[in-house]
Order: sequence, then structure tokens, then C-alpha cells
Amino acid sequence: RQRQMCIRDSAHVLKEYKEGLLLFELMGEQIWNSSKNDSVALESYFNANKSKYFFNKRIKASIASSKYKKDAKNVLKERQKNQSEQAIIESYNSNEVLVTFNAGTFNLNDNAIPSNLKLEKGLSKIYKHNDTFISLNILEILPKQQKSFTEAKGIVMSDFQDDKEQKWLKELKVKYPVKINRAVYSTIKGKY
Repeated sequence: RQRQMCIRDSAHVLKEYKEGLLLFELMGEQIWNSSKNDSVALESYFNANKSKYFFNKRIKASIASSKYKKDAKNVLKERQKNQSEQAIIESYNSNEVLVTFNAGTFNLNDNAIPSNLKLEKGLSKIYKHNDTFISLNILEILPKQQKSFTEAKGIVMSDFQDDKEQKWLKELKVKYPVKINRAVYSTIKGKY
């Protein structure tokens, strides 16, 4: 009897595995591959939903970080004298790393940016942020801006797949409506 249950359980697991693979393959055909292979539909979806894809206000900046406030103050003084970042690094990091620079374009909610940052071009004051002392050289303040299709492509593809999946599921519900056998349902409901 126990062997029969084991065989039945194994058969059930194999059936679930087979059905899972079939579902995965079907999802690939109906949803995932279509977004990869149909660039026209993807771009059309982007154009119809452009308002969802934009950059928030950002800054182009160079951030100087130091573990010690004294070093952060000295680095800021050097920056105010227009000393290059490379010269500052060579001066301060001869025996150990006392100062680092991180340059790029940052969203204002980026973890590298203090929430109380005074938003104006040029050198900032020193902020205590994430257990370090930082100062920023804000080169440019970028306004909220529409993303191009290329810039938004990853998130557009994900949204397109989600949209396609929801439409497909609605079609399946219409084509194959769920019918509940009330007698069987009442019996099961009574047991559990």
C-alpha cells in the first residue's frame, strides 16, 4: 500500500513538472518572446505610454567622500582653490585611502545624495551622510525629462509583457470560463 502511494505521488509530481514546463513554454511563446522579437510593437507600446517613462530631476556632480571630517574640510578647501581631483587623491591617499571621488549623473533620491542637499550649482558645504563626510561639486541641474525609447527599453519591455499577459489571461477566461460543480463544492466545503 505504501509503495502504491509512493508511485502515485511520483506520478503526480511528474505530471506537475510536465505541466509546469508546458506552461513555461507557452508563456515564452505568448508573452516573453514577443517582446524580444517584435520591436515595432514594443516601440508602439512605448509611444502610447510615454508619460510613464521619464527621468526625475537629477544632477551631474562630483562627490568627494571622506571618513574624517578634518580631511573632508581640507579637501573642500583644495577644491575651492581649483585643485584637480587627481592631485587631491595623490596628496591624501599616499599611505591609506582617506578620500574618494564619485562622479556622474545622480537622481536626487540616490543613496549617494543627502536628502537635505541645497540644490545649486558649484561646491556644496560638507554633509554628514552614510557614516562619511561628503561635499559635492554640482556641475549641472537637470530638470525632469522624457526618456527616449532606448533609455526606457528595459522597463518598457517589462511593462509590455505584463500588459500582454493581462490581456492574454482575460482572453483565456472568456474562451474557457470556470464552471463550478456546486454539489462537489458543497461536499468539499463541508469537509474543510
